Amino acid sequence: MNPNTINDVLQVFAVISGLLGSWLVVQQRIDAFYWWLGSNAALIVISWTAGNYWLILLYACYTLMNFYGIRKWRAEAKKPLIVPDVPGAGV
Repeated sequence: MNPNTINDVLQVFAVISGLLGSWLVVQQRIDAFYWWLGSNAALIVISWTAGNYWLILLYACYTLMNFYGIRKWRAEAKKPLIVPDVPGAGV
């Protein structure tokens, strides 16, 4: 494979995994963050080969936020669901 083909494949992967990650977060699924990690990794490689070093910083920040999101969502999933006592609910 030549470098242009690899770059094209990475771009397609980055777009598809980014869109899939966005759709999964709307569905409130934690695996969205893993798709975004893959997308960010591909975008970091693409930016590196193109010499867009400021974009590498951006995608690195997104990656850190992904790890934070994973950690936060896992912690929230472990919390018990608290249902408030509503007067007159008659349960």
